Amino acid sequence: AHPNLVEMPRRRTTIKTRFSAAGQQLLRADRESTESVDEKAVGAVLAFALSALPGCAALVLSDYGKGVLCDEVLSALITEAKRLGCPVVVDPKGYDYSRYRGATLLTPNRTELAQASGMVTDGDAAVVAAGRRIIENCGVSAVLATRSEQGMTLVEAHDVRHLSAQ
Repeated sequence: AHPNLVEMPRRRTTIKTRFSAAGQQLLRADRESTESVDEKAVGAVLAFALSALPGCAALVLSDYGKGVLCDEVLSALITEAKRLGCPVVVDPKGYDYSRYRGATLLTPNRTELAQASGMVTDGDAAVVAAGRRIIENCGVSAVLATRSEQGMTLVEAHDVRHLSAQ
C-alpha cells in the first residue's frame, strides 16, 4: 500500500521544540492538537485503511493519543482485521484499554500497564497479574509488557513467558 496523507486545513501540525545544553536534551515543549479528528478525516482514514487491509499480514496501530485513532476508527479497523483473520497489534495510550477490544496483542510499557490496570507492576508476578486484568477486562488476547532492562513479559490467558533483555 502507498502512504496516504489526510489533510485538515484547520488542524495544527504538531511542533516539537527541544531545549538542549551540553549535548543533552533538558526539555521538550509540544504545540499540538489532540482532539478527535473531524468526520471527513475519519471517513478518509477509514476508507484508505479498510481498502488496504485485505492485502496486509497484520494491522499495527500505534496510538499516540493525538485524536486520529478515535473510538470509531479503532472499532472499525479491529473488527475488519478480525473478520479477515489479520492479527492486530496495538501500542496503546491512555487509561482505557477497552478501546482496543478485539486486538490480538497490546504492547504497553510497565508504567502504562500499571496505569491502565490500576495495579502495581513491580516484579514478575505483579506484571502478570496486571496483564491478566487487562486481558479479562478489555477483551484482548495478549499483553506484551516491555520492562526496560528487565526485558519483556508476554501474558496470554493461559500462558506466560518472560523474555530477558539482550
